[in-house]
Amino acid sequence: MPTPPISGSIILTADNVEPIIEVAAKRGFTIEHLRDSIEDNAEDGFETVLYTSVYPWINAISNFNDVPHDPSLELLLPPMSTEEFLELLESTPEIS
Repeated sequence: MPTPPISGSIILTADNVEPIIEVAAKRGFTIEHLRDSIEDNAEDGFETVLYTSVYPWINAISNFNDVPHDPSLELLLPPMSTEEFLELLESTPEIS
């Protein structure tokens, strides 16, 4: 049975969004829209949470889902620190 994906979440801020976009770009992902998501959700009174999953058996990132933050979901997947989240993303190889 394959190892399950490793999931992560982070509350996006003006301070951590740029490093996340940069690390993701090195792995072939274009997620500049995260800046707009932060602004759009803030206008509605919400923080933005970003969810992702890394598949360790193929060294790939499956998705990036940015949604309004719902604190009730933190029991299922508590937000990581910026360092932990970047470490998770960096566990996949860069595209050369």
